[in-house]
Amino acid sequence: MNDRKIIVGASPADPWDDSNARPVVWVPNGSGSYEVIPLTLSTGNGIAKHIDASGVVVGLVYKHQVRTGTFIYDLNSDTLIEDLLTLVPEGGHDWSLARVWDMNDKGQIVCTGTNPQGQQTIFVLTPIE
Repeated sequence: MNDRKIIVGASPADPWDDSNARPVVWVPNGSGSYEVIPLTLSTGNGIAKHIDASGVVVGLVYKHQVRTGTFIYDLNSDTLIEDLLTLVPEGGHDWSLARVWDMNDKGQIVCTGTNPQGQQTIFVLTPIE
């Protein structure tokens, strides 16, 4: 939940089967309804992990219950990027991004992944101004 009391998470498409959950955003408008983040990958399954003060969401994408990627979504502009590594400058594409954990209000995203030497590590993606 961010300072504007917007909550992110996941909601199953079928209440009896949470394997096909969709990433969602709950905005405090009194209705109790939520907005599904429009993933365009073949399954659209995932979970929203964090939202910052400006309304930017990071999360994970799943296919057949296997984590297959990451996404970043801007609520204000309705902009979706389904692979955070597309934002990494030249030279960073040899990394494998496994998971996003958190994000601060500066846009820095805490991730785990595999470096070009095959070692799993924790790292921070920092936006370039």
